[in-house]
Amino acid sequence: MAIVIQLEAILGAFAAGLILAETEKRKELEEQVIPIADMLVPIFFVVVGARTDVSVLNPFVASNREGLIIAGFLVVVAIIGKVVTGFTLWGQPQLNKLAIGVGMIPRGEVGLVFASFGATSGVLSESLQAAIVVMVIFTTFLAPPLLRVVFSQADAAEIPASQDLIEESASDRPSS
Repeated sequence: MAIVIQLEAILGAFAAGLILAETEKRKELEEQVIPIADMLVPIFFVVVGARTDVSVLNPFVASNREGLIIAGFLVVVAIIGKVVTGFTLWGQPQLNKLAIGVGMIPRGEVGLVFASFGATSGVLSESLQAAIVVMVIFTTFLAPPLLRVVFSQADAAEIPASQDLIEESASDRPSS
């Protein structure tokens, strides 16, 4: 299907998944596909890791600095972009918008899929592919500790607010 409409295989697979998710056979398909995915997904990550030349990110080689600058830029844009996006939720003030934005930071497998396709098709240079892989890895490992900080700050902010409610309700009681 993807070839017929001239899309990359990943986009065709995504479109097929959207269509199949709406069928009566959805549950059966999931049960059949999940064991295959459990086997193939780790292999994909091994292949992408093996194809990535991290030596192009060596800061002591002058020609590698371009890749490092791009990696740093990608990480900063990835983090800021997702955090800002979390704050664009309107009409729901009770949501922890910072937590939503931080939770979206990881780029994961889709970034690796595009980096892999870009590298194999020759669209990405080795330094750009390595920069994307660094961004994916960095954002994936950075999100959990940042979420812990965000949720601990939210919990700390709720304790005084709930204490105020307790004191307020106690002062509303008639004295005996």
